[in-house]
Amino acid sequence: MANKITPMDDDAVSTYVNQWINDSLDFNTSELSEQRANSLKYYFGEPFGNEQPGKSQIVSRDVQETVDWIMPSLMKVFHSGGDVVKFNPQTAEDVPAAEQETQYVNYLFNRRNEGFKIMYDWFQDALIMKTGITKVYVEDVPSPKFDRFDGLTEDQMTEIISDPKVEVLAQTDNGDGTYHIKIRTDNTKRAIKVCVIPPENFLIDRGATCMEDAQFTCHRQQQTISWLRAAGVPEDELEGMPYDEFNYADSTPERLVRENFDQTGEMGFASGVSAEANRKVWVSECYVNLDVDGDGFAELRRIVVAGNYIMSNEEWDSRPFADITPARIAHKFFGMSIYDKIHDIQEIRSVLMRNIMDNIYRTNTGRFAVIDGQVNLEDLMSNEQSGIVRMKSVGAVQPLPTPGLSGDVYNMLDRLEADRGKRTGVSDRSRGLDENTLHSNQAATSVNQMMTAAEQQIDLIARMFAETGVKKLFQLLHEHSVKYQDQEEVFELRGEYVAVNPANWRDRTDMSVTVGVGCMNKDQQLLHLQRLFEMTQSVISGGGMGILTSEKNIYNLLKEMTENAGYKDVSRYWRDPDSPEAKQAAQERQKEQAKPKPDEIKAQAQMATAQAGAQKNQAEAQMAQVDAQVKLAKIELDKQLATIQLRQIALQEQELELERDKFMWERAKNEAEFTLEAEQQRAVSLGDGKVPETVKRNAKKASTKV
Repeated sequence: MANKITPMDDDAVSTYVNQWINDSLDFNTSELSEQRANSLKYYFGEPFGNEQPGKSQIVSRDVQETVDWIMPSLMKVFHSGGDVVKFNPQTAEDVPAAEQETQYVNYLFNRRNEGFKIMYDWFQDALIMKTGITKVYVEDVPSPKFDRFDGLTEDQMTEIISDPKVEVLAQTDNGDGTYHIKIRTDNTKRAIKVCVIPPENFLIDRGATCMEDAQFTCHRQQQTISWLRAAGVPEDELEGMPYDEFNYADSTPERLVRENFDQTGEMGFASGVSAEANRKVWVSECYVNLDVDGDGFAELRRIVVAGNYIMSNEEWDSRPFADITPARIAHKFFGMSIYDKIHDIQEIRSVLMRNIMDNIYRTNTGRFAVIDGQVNLEDLMSNEQSGIVRMKSVGAVQPLPTPGLSGDVYNMLDRLEADRGKRTGVSDRSRGLDENTLHSNQAATSVNQMMTAAEQQIDLIARMFAETGVKKLFQLLHEHSVKYQDQEEVFELRGEYVAVNPANWRDRTDMSVTVGVGCMNKDQQLLHLQRLFEMTQSVISGGGMGILTSEKNIYNLLKEMTENAGYKDVSRYWRDPDSPEAKQAAQERQKEQAKPKPDEIKAQAQMATAQAGAQKNQAEAQMAQVDAQVKLAKIELDKQLATIQLRQIALQEQELELERDKFMWERAKNEAEFTLEAEQQRAVSLGDGKVPETVKRNAKKASTKV
């Protein structure tokens, strides 16, 4: 039967958290702690413990050399100029806000915190100790303000000094009923801080594969009893805090190695014995998924405990840690350090170098065979310059031969150097120390190819850092600015001082880290930018301004070139086209261009005169052409009129001919009718009855004859 879910009291929470702490400490101080301690030993070049008296004890520094050669490349990537990260806008209207937030968060990290030092320690921890951890937190920093007032009345002075934050430093009576005072106002300013946590002071549950899926994370640090008392811990709880008489009682192997390097570890009597307020105890700031309120859902909570006392227990939004590792192992939180990759090479090279040194020692100060009783041993053992050795017989002293080292020993050293380069990307070639690679007749392209190939592993480390811890760190800075920055901040943006209030910002998770291809070699990157600039000039000369490129595009290119050269303040050299000054200058240029100039007026007048003359000539030509066309039209019209008249005459003639034919037809018909009537002596109707008189006389004559 399942246990009933009930709210947890402080004792239950304390027990649960301490179980997590003990389990994580057991995991953190086991093999993991020994590996990190050995890595520090190899980095410092400490003896292996297998050294023999009278023989060389030299230790090769492969781990140190590799780490120290990788560090400049990493710092050059992230601190060679420009912004480390860039927040991407979500809409077109969001571009100015995203740029402002980008500039402010980079300012917050580099200017308000020691950005370079933080990244150096963070990266070095990761390369040597497998994992580097940073933490973002909020701290109220005292910010006192000093003021002087003169000519104040007693009531005015009383009103000012009545503020509990005000402390009167000096007060003078002017003798005329007024006062002069000097005061200090104790204000506090909320600051967002970043710190690097020693890897041994960071705890995480052993089953975690990343920070996001961890059930338990913790930052342990020692605080004094005085600090706990100021934090409000009751006196009876302070008396029961764990008491460590010696500082080494809670020391980890990593801390022992680190402090043994320069003997800073305090082996003596602890100050807490004689000064109780300075006694230190461990305080654990834990972030754990726990169902405290009994609602059946585990929430992320921030629980601060000192011993068994719970100093704070509240629900929290996110873990304030960012982690990096140089060589990630899939499905594991802790990756591999440089030590894990090349510690065997350092061991083998140390053995070979010891053999070489022992052989050189024997060659320079060899051993001798002597006849007992025939040689003064004191003279023989003395290395006095030009000294003598007394012998009783010739040949009483014979040098023992020292065998020479085989060339395979030196070949093996070269082979190990090559293996180290394959594993880490750091070799004589990549460091520019191989005379064969950098020979005068070697093509620059070949050298660049070899250098680029060697840098790929270092570039991968930089990309791994950028996409994991660095990105997370700046997201935390942005998140803490929005949540906890309660005052307006003034900082420099594009050469101007602007005021920002992060409380008005929007949540941002879309961001890109400025670590691009070729960033390891600034000369190559500058070469690419110069080619782009030449292409831009060709586009402009070809009329592509405003089509293929714009003033803003050109400014962005010049900005990249300037930042690539190492100059962070671009505004000293170029003006952003979107700035008010640039817009005003553009408007003035347009107005100036719109005004006519004397040469332009003269040219325009000459052009107008030429155009008027051309227009006149064109008009005259057109008039002449019109006249010719009119004359041609008139001639054509006359021709058409003559043709019409001829046609009319022809028609009239045709009509007359028709009338004549008609008349003749009618006449013939009437004559036929008349003749027929005369012949038949009866009326015949053929024509209209009109018969010429000649026809009638002829007809009468014919009838008379009959």
